[in-house]
Amino acid sequence: QINVNVSKDQIFMVDLEAGFTRVKKTMKFTDFMDWIIQEKTTDEYYYLVESPMKITFPELLPDIEVPDYIDKKLLQVTNLWIGTGGNISPLHHDLSENLLSQVRGRKRILLFEPKQTSLLYPFPAHSKILNMSQLINIDKPDIDKFPNFQKSKYIECLLEPGEMLFIPAFWWHQVYSLDRLNISINFWWKADFKEYFCSPGRRYLAQIPGLIWQTLKNFVVRRSHNSGEKIN
Repeated sequence: QINVNVSKDQIFMVDLEAGFTRVKKTMKFTDFMDWIIQEKTTDEYYYLVESPMKITFPELLPDIEVPDYIDKKLLQVTNLWIGTGGNISPLHHDLSENLLSQVRGRKRILLFEPKQTSLLYPFPAHSKILNMSQLINIDKPDIDKFPNFQKSKYIECLLEPGEMLFIPAFWWHQVYSLDRLNISINFWWKADFKEYFCSPGRRYLAQIPGLIWQTLKNFVVRRSHNSGEKIN
């Protein structure tokens, strides 16, 4: 069995009303593939998103070669993506370097440089999804609400089967699946610390003092709880 993401409109955004979590459904892999191949009609759409192959499909790993230009020591995860045409991964950035490899079908990718972050309306720095844009649908943006988005410029890429695209850490991107059966594999590996000094990266660095303070406070609270003291 697998856990697939669920969407009513094929934009696979987190559910803001459910604590910024993704809506998921557990189903048999054969049922999921039948739904795609037989083009079954339902009131919801499914997408197998960033599924770690080491956990979900370990038997396939011997068939996957990590490209030589990826430092194996920095490799974090190899993911499998399976979906259908029309699925959209909305505008976001990743904290890791990313190599997207297309296996079946085509993908259209829009890339925005990190320096355009202020034009892309990311969620607030204290949000659980600060790597995502509030522009849920950049194809039909609310210009009254997000006027500066009109000033942004993107690089467009069409990824064919057998091709790979390097997406640097902190580069904003929106991904469209174009064909009925769409299969991709991506490799995430650790970004160099210097990458955090770009515009979106600094939003994470700014949280470090607060995270350190919260960690120390939690430690003190646990110690005081064990000793019976009260800490304000």
